[in-house]
Amino acid sequence: MYLVDRILTRDDRPLGEVIRLNSVTRQIQLIPKFGKGIRSFINSTNSLDVCKSFWVNSFMDKEVYQAVW
Repeated sequence: MYLVDRILTRDDRPLGEVIRLNSVTRQIQLIPKFGKGIRSFINSTNSLDVCKSFWVNSFMDKEVYQAVW
Protein backbone atom coordinates (compact mmCIF):
# COMPACT_ATOMS: atom_id res chain seq x y z
CA MET A 1 0.00 0.00 0.00
CA TYR A 2 1.15 3.53 -0.70
CA LEU A 3 1.75 6.04 2.08
CA VAL A 4 0.53 9.62 1.60
CA ASP A 5 1.09 12.64 3.86
CA ARG A 6 -0.82 15.85 4.48
CA ILE A 7 0.98 19.03 3.49
CA LEU A 8 0.76 21.83 6.04
CA THR A 9 1.64 25.50 5.74
CA ARG A 10 4.07 27.18 8.13
CA ASP A 11 1.22 28.00 10.52
CA ASP A 12 -0.01 24.35 10.56
CA ARG A 13 -2.99 24.88 8.28
CA PRO A 14 -3.73 22.26 5.60
CA LEU A 15 -2.54 23.22 2.13
CA GLY A 16 -4.96 22.37 -0.68
CA GLU A 17 -6.65 23.49 -3.82
CA VAL A 18 -10.04 23.30 -5.49
CA ILE A 19 -10.26 20.74 -8.29
CA ARG A 20 -12.90 20.30 -10.97
CA LEU A 21 -15.48 17.65 -10.14
CA ASN A 22 -15.21 16.08 -13.59
CA SER A 23 -11.51 15.33 -12.96
CA VAL A 24 -12.39 12.94 -10.11
CA THR A 25 -12.47 9.38 -11.43
CA ARG A 26 -12.71 7.23 -8.32
CA GLN A 27 -12.90 7.44 -4.56
CA ILE A 28 -10.18 5.91 -2.42
CA GLN A 29 -10.07 4.71 1.15
CA LEU A 30 -7.47 6.25 3.45
CA ILE A 31 -6.35 4.34 6.53
CA PRO A 32 -4.63 6.39 9.27
CA LYS A 33 -1.04 5.44 9.99
CA PHE A 34 -0.93 4.91 13.72
CA GLY A 35 2.32 5.36 15.62
CA LYS A 36 3.55 3.39 18.60
CA GLY A 37 0.46 4.31 20.62
CA ILE A 38 -3.08 4.46 19.34
CA ARG A 39 -4.80 7.69 20.32
CA SER A 40 -8.18 7.06 21.89
CA PHE A 41 -9.69 10.33 20.65
CA ILE A 42 -9.32 9.50 16.94
CA ASN A 43 -12.63 8.59 15.29
CA SER A 44 -14.14 8.66 11.81
CA THR A 45 -15.10 12.34 12.02
CA ASN A 46 -11.73 13.78 13.05
CA SER A 47 -9.15 11.29 11.70
CA LEU A 48 -8.35 13.40 8.61
CA ASP A 49 -7.57 16.38 10.85
CA VAL A 50 -5.62 14.54 13.57
CA CYS A 51 -3.48 12.11 11.58
CA LYS A 52 -0.63 13.29 9.36
CA SER A 53 0.04 10.13 7.30
CA PHE A 54 -2.36 7.69 5.66
CA TRP A 55 -2.17 4.39 3.82
CA VAL A 56 -4.06 4.21 0.51
CA ASN A 57 -6.15 1.02 0.57
CA SER A 58 -5.50 -0.37 -2.91
CA PHE A 59 -7.32 -3.60 -2.06
CA MET A 60 -10.77 -1.98 -1.80
CA ASP A 61 -11.86 -3.44 -5.16
CA LYS A 62 -10.18 -4.67 -8.33
CA GLU A 63 -10.60 -1.37 -10.20
CA VAL A 64 -8.79 0.58 -7.49
CA TYR A 65 -6.08 -2.07 -7.35
CA GLN A 66 -5.50 -1.81 -11.10
CA ALA A 67 -5.57 2.00 -11.05
CA VAL A 68 -3.05 2.26 -8.19
CA TRP A 69 -0.70 -0.48 -9.35
